[in-house]
Amino acid sequence: MNRRPAPHEAVIVFDIGGTRFRAGVYREGALTDVRSRPAISFRSAPELDGEGLRGALLDYLAETAEELAARHGASLASLSLGAAMNGLTGEVYGSGPLWGEYSQRFDPRAALAERAPSLRWTVLNDVSAALLAYADSLPQSQARKVMLVTVSTGIACRVLDMRSRSIPLDEFGLQGEVGHLPVQLSYQGRPVELACDCGGAGHLAAYSSGRGIAALTAWLRGEEEGMWQESDYRRLRKQGLSEEEALAGAVEQRDTFAMLLLRLATRPMAAWLRCALTLDPELDRIALAGGVCAGLGEHYREALLGHLREQGVYLSSGFDPDYFSRRIHLAQPGQTSGLLGAGLHGLRPEALHAA
Repeated sequence: MNRRPAPHEAVIVFDIGGTRFRAGVYREGALTDVRSRPAISFRSAPELDGEGLRGALLDYLAETAEELAARHGASLASLSLGAAMNGLTGEVYGSGPLWGEYSQRFDPRAALAERAPSLRWTVLNDVSAALLAYADSLPQSQARKVMLVTVSTGIACRVLDMRSRSIPLDEFGLQGEVGHLPVQLSYQGRPVELACDCGGAGHLAAYSSGRGIAALTAWLRGEEEGMWQESDYRRLRKQGLSEEEALAGAVEQRDTFAMLLLRLATRPMAAWLRCALTLDPELDRIALAGGVCAGLGEHYREALLGHLREQGVYLSSGFDPDYFSRRIHLAQPGQTSGLLGAGLHGLRPEALHAA
């Protein structure tokens, strides 16, 4: 039987997303020896097939873990992985941001145990890891349930029951894979049709993720060329800013094109959040995180709240004018660190999930 780790033990931690791979060492609530590199994904390494991409990821994890373990005397390693996975078994179903349409199932924990057998590995979904870190930052919260929504390369959410400190899962070990929900978006009465990284069409992530917003920008330029030519967004892009930086700067200046783009990108998000709040009245706190939310800040939250206030939740939001603003918050820097969440999970992996 595996022994239970002591609270003071060091844990080698990873946070693997579609944009960056991060690693470090977690000990007693703090991170040290943190490093980051560009992700190895189907976009950054198009010469590799799905199997090759997974192999490259496993090699990176094993080599980095063994190096850090030797340096810090660690025997535990915990992986926060940006993939749809069975939280009960650790089996990975797929990852649009990392591997695109490739969806051959595999068990990363077993594969890593073969490559780095001196370490005891645990694996969890990256949004679950971020939610663990977020909940740990709210020691005095009276919320019954907390939802974390991440909007970055992809979109996903998780709900944590604060009373049991568990993330309930279905029989397939899943919860909150909202990025691939089919949604509808129209502009001036015409449907907007965009493809998702997973190969599907009309998914939430196709419009509202970081990559989705980039695709929506290109679509909107075709519809509103004159507005685009006069926009601060275009001017900032011509100055060499990235799409994310230019959009944030243009929104800050209340640029017409950028504000229209933000309203369109947040409309499908508001629609499913409205359903979530209607179906689960115990959702007392919803935190917005990820690169898109962090980059756009309060402008993103206000756009989302604007949609929600327009249609509302039947009766409840009419009784309380602050119904949405009391529940929906921007996560602050550091609150949703996947590395911190991986460290917490590495010390107590058995305490998290409930079927």
